[in-house]
Amino acid sequence: MQLVRDRIVRERQLALNQQFTIRLSKPMSANLALKALQLGCSTSELARTLIASGAKQNGLGDFESLV
Repeated sequence: MQLVRDRIVRERQLALNQQFTIRLSKPMSANLALKALQLGCSTSELARTLIASGAKQNGLGDFESLV
């Protein structure tokens, strides 16, 4: 997934990654973990990518500006 790779490259240049917590159901957590394994990334990277993509689609702009 190109979005995940782009995010990894972008986050390497950030001075500090802010932590945040979201609650997921067990099935959603399992699906996220399986998809991350398929893509060869961590669940955290995939979750951040999905949240950023959703924020952009809903007109909220850049995800990091919201955090």
